[in-house]
Amino acid sequence: EKAAFVGFRPEHITFTGQEEDAIELEGRVLTREMLGAEVLYKLETAYGSIQARDYHVENHHNGFVKFRVPRKALCFFDKSENRIR
Repeated sequence: EKAAFVGFRPEHITFTGQEEDAIELEGRVLTREMLGAEVLYKLETAYGSIQARDYHVENHHNGFVKFRVPRKALCFFDKSENRIR
């Protein structure tokens, strides 16, 4: 069965990751919320808005950013939004 949707958890996004087997996307920072030891971002991408969590508070991302998601962290869903992998 083919996937209709692809998703991932906000904590799997890295802004500085060097992982080889990852997809790279870019987006515009809409909001940045400091949550103690982490920062929660809302990013607008070509595929819609997403949430990203960064555990490196010293990194302040503004404007357009590139980020990576490991392929092993991707979740695939069918047309009924049921997870298939």
